[in-house]
Amino acid sequence: MWGILRARDERIRTVWRLLVFVVGLVALAVGMSYGFGWVLRALGMSPPRQLLSWKVVTYYAVLSATWFVWVGLCRRFMDHRTVASLGLSVSGQEALAAGGGGLLGGGLVFVGVGILFICGGYEYAGIGRFPAPLAPAATFVFAAFAEEITCRGYMLQNLRDIGRPVLGVLLSSAVFSIFHTINPAMWSSFLPPLNLFLTGILLALAYIASGNIWFPTALHYGWNLVEGPVLGTRVSGIAMEGWLNFDVVSTAPGWLTGGGFGLEGSVVATGVQCTAICGFLIVLWRSSSEGPPGQSCDEAPQA
Repeated sequence: MWGILRARDERIRTVWRLLVFVVGLVALAVGMSYGFGWVLRALGMSPPRQLLSWKVVTYYAVLSATWFVWVGLCRRFMDHRTVASLGLSVSGQEALAAGGGGLLGGGLVFVGVGILFICGGYEYAGIGRFPAPLAPAATFVFAAFAEEITCRGYMLQNLRDIGRPVLGVLLSSAVFSIFHTINPAMWSSFLPPLNLFLTGILLALAYIASGNIWFPTALHYGWNLVEGPVLGTRVSGIAMEGWLNFDVVSTAPGWLTGGGFGLEGSVVATGVQCTAICGFLIVLWRSSSEGPPGQSCDEAPQA
């Protein structure tokens, strides 16, 4: 019985650690949601009518910090590893890589929206109000970090620690897709969950290739920033106003435009992401002779 719970190195087995971690994440998210609503009512404020308002920015900032503390506690007391081993080091090289990640994420969206515009799936709707995109742009900073430090940082790295990187990529990508379960139009077709799963794979490969959390976080943020605040298209089903605005052409087929879910529900996003995934796989294959990219130096395999 004890062997079911603990491995040879006396740590709790990875499967149980991940289960405790996910349950804690869910509990914190639910508690934060109710707690935030209670605080707003206590201050005589109404809940935000717009999903991406400054109240929501505050909520995501606190949630991101709370999840990060939970990651740190689990990493220290369950994993017996350092939090830095998740790829949190900061240097000029990491900052440069993060900038490249942001450009890559935004560039992929520009390509996808450009293809849809040329194919007649999107139409230009005009310049938006300047202040409108600022709140979602800030929200996406905290949302991207929270999702990356939990999915890629904690879940994927734990499975890499025991020599199961492929399982780590698949599991963290599945959980990432599940995070968006209640988003508007998520289940309008099979494409939104599929594309979000592919997004998770793309971000996981970016994490492995870079060896730090900032590159996939910046890639994630760059994608959301260009998709919503810059181009004004839906971000995982969430409508918002951008500096530029592109609307779905109602007569175009949903499988092409993504319909109510936006670009991430489109077959174009499937093609763009698969291309980027292949690019990362080539990079990882070429670097494989030099050892596993980004593997933490203080990690030892565990059964």
